[in-house]
Parts: sequence; C-alpha cells; structure tokens
Amino acid sequence: MANPLDNYVAALPELYQRVYGHPEYDRSSRPCDDRARVLIELITSLQDTLGKKALRVLDIGCAQGYYALTLAALGCTVVGVDVNAQNVALCRYLASEQNLGATFVQANVTKEYIASLEGEQFDVVLALSVLHHLTHAHGFEYVFELLRMLSFRCTVMIAELARKEEPLYWNVKLPDDYRAFLEPFSFAYDVAWFPTHLSDIKRPLCVASNHIAFCNRKAYRFDTVLTKPFSDAPVVNARTSYLGDGVLVKLVKKDTAGMIPILVEETRRAAGILREYQDTISFFPRLVDLEETEHHLVEVVAIKRGELLYDMVAQGRAIDYTRVILDVLDNLIELEQHGLYHTDLRLWNVVVDEKSARLIDFGAIIKRGDTWVFDQLDVVLSFKSFAALIYDLVRGKLYRDAAGSGTFALDRDFTDAPEPYRTFLTVVLKLGQGPSTYQQLREEAKKLLECQKKE
Repeated sequence: MANPLDNYVAALPELYQRVYGHPEYDRSSRPCDDRARVLIELITSLQDTLGKKALRVLDIGCAQGYYALTLAALGCTVVGVDVNAQNVALCRYLASEQNLGATFVQANVTKEYIASLEGEQFDVVLALSVLHHLTHAHGFEYVFELLRMLSFRCTVMIAELARKEEPLYWNVKLPDDYRAFLEPFSFAYDVAWFPTHLSDIKRPLCVASNHIAFCNRKAYRFDTVLTKPFSDAPVVNARTSYLGDGVLVKLVKKDTAGMIPILVEETRRAAGILREYQDTISFFPRLVDLEETEHHLVEVVAIKRGELLYDMVAQGRAIDYTRVILDVLDNLIELEQHGLYHTDLRLWNVVVDEKSARLIDFGAIIKRGDTWVFDQLDVVLSFKSFAALIYDLVRGKLYRDAAGSGTFALDRDFTDAPEPYRTFLTVVLKLGQGPSTYQQLREEAKKLLECQKKE
C-alpha cells in the first residue's frame, strides 16, 4: 500500500525543511535542528515569563512546517501561513497525523493580511528566512510597514534575516544593514548565527519586541524604554535600558553608529563589581544575568524602582537636601570600607524612593589602585564629584543650563551655595585633597547638616 506522505513530499517544489516526525525523509536543503534548539529555548523561556504554555504563534512563510510543528509539540497554538499550496497540504497532513495544535493557511503575507489580524492576536511571530523574499516582491518600504503593523499585533517576533552581502538575485532590494527590518521594535538583538545552503555567509536569528527583552535566551518583561540616562541627556543610540517590574535590562550594541567604547567597558565593570560585592554592599542590586557577544552586551539587574534625583530637580519637586546628601554619604562610606570609590556622583546617578536615596551607575565605581597610578587620585576625583553633586542639588543646576554649571565638568564656583551647604562644600573639598576618608566627612556632616536639620 502506497504511503500518502510520499505523494505530499513528491509534490513539493523544494524540500527546504525536514519532514516533521519522519527522519526517513531527511534530505532537506538546510539543517533544521540547530535553529530548532534555539527556538525551543526562546519559546520555553517565554512560556515561563508569560505564564502560559499555549502561546499563540504565527509562522509566516512556514514552508514544510517543521518549526511550526516543533512549537506545537511544546504546547503552542500555531497558525502557519505559506503561499505554496503543496507546502500547506503537507503541513496539514503532518499536523493531523501527529495530532498537534497547528492549523495552516494558504495566503500571501501582505499588509491586507496583517491588517486582518486582531490587535495583539499572537504572542510570537516567526519569520524565518522569508522577509527577503517579501522585500524582493514588494520593496523594503512595503515590508517595513508590514513589520510595523506586526509590532502592534504580537508580543515577540523571531526572525532569521538574509543579508545584503549574500550573492543572490534578491539582495538588490535589501537594506545595507539587516537590522533595519527590526526598527519597529524597541528591543532587538541577534540570538545566534547560522549557515545556509546558498553561500558561506551566515544569517542572524533575531528576537524583537516592544514588551520582552532577552538575555542568554531568557525572557524578561519590560514596560518602559529609556533611550537616555536622564531627561536632558543626549540620546545614545548604542545603549538602551528596559525597565520592568523589579528588573532593569541594559542593551549595548557594539557595532551601532554612535557607539562609544567606554559604554562597553563601563557595563563590564559594573557587572564585575556587582558580581563581587552584591552580597556584601547593602545598596547594590543583584546581577541577574549577563551576555556578551561580538555584536552586543546585555546586562540584567534586579532593582527597586525610584525616581532619578535629576528629574526631581528638573521638575522643581520638594527635596530634603540633607537627607539625600547623608544617604549618599552613607553609600560612599560603605563603598570606601571595601576599597571602592564612585567617581561620577551626579544628580542623574542617584535614585530616590520613599525610604532613601541611593547611588546607581556601578560602572563608575573603581577599586582603589585598579586603574590609576596613584591611589589618592581615586579619592580626589570621588570627593570632587561629590562636591559637584551637592552643589547642583542645592542650587538646582541642570545639564541643560546655559551657564554650564550642571554639565559633565566637575569645576564649580561654590560661593553662591546657601548655608550650611557652602561651608560643608568647603570641608568636602579640603578633605578631598587627602589623606582623608568619607567616614571623617560623615563626622563633619553631623556637625553642620544634622544639627541644622534638628533645629
């Protein structure tokens, strides 16, 4: 008796993928298991993060359905779309044979088709090596708009992207940088790179989302995107932060226009400091995850929410100056006890909540003697930075001020600071010439600031 599967396979224009559940047909154009393993990791983590097994998945250009059926076997509810009737017929047969929760539709993936999808209808959209075909047929601007529409109709997109460098006929319409496809999404990065059967040039498998960030293939929810460190700062395209419930994800793109090498070094330093001292220093957050590749660096830390001191000053909010200064000073004392100094004490590197003020920007923390020839220079820079922070706080000096008093430079004319802060600033600068400690400064603070607060 003839095997009906033989007929379905024979009718295919190309056996591009493996036939799911049938290794006897394992003569596909490209290996599939390498990408399948990564997809399984991503989907499993997303299932955990979203709290449901039955993720709704749309696989556009599903071909012979290997990945659609692989995800259906994980408990996902999958809709596969392909323009080729023979591909769809095989997919339907396999889904029925394997009793998997997947349906398959023959359709062109057009803007009209995407518009017919309900808002946020799918948790995941797969677009594996299909967007270059759509671009060849419709042009990049058309596909970009299609992806923009999809960004409102899915939680995560997972895409394998062909590159301009590939020597194929369809490359003429591709953008110079494959990441241009991902611009409708606030978070996007390369998970892995895979060879193809067409050339020696590998393709990136990317994840993109306006709701979920990834690190080491683990999913983290976010609800706020920060493209600059504080409200008046210039936008740094190479670094973006994603703030979620109790978690902060930082993505540094190494090969992006505007990349500043120090961003990578600071992120590495912050991760190293947190990893070494997070169980020792009370105000340090927990380093949850860290991933670095040739193209990017991702850091995940567990945080408590608060407000940037800079933004509070910029908004003219009521601030207890003495409380903030003393809280920061206590942080500096704790760092000093471990031979650490924070060298960028600015309004934008202090977070305030209902209980306390605390330092952030852990990449600006250095170990005494690690990076400077003379240890005392660490202390001098830290004290001078602390003085600038106090002055900008009590005088309301901001980065945007034309006078420049709130810019990145540390030099200040402290003579117009109100008392008792002017006197305290004099003490800070004097002790900062060393050899002195923040503990000694705390004693002076008791005399000058705490006494006045009691009065």
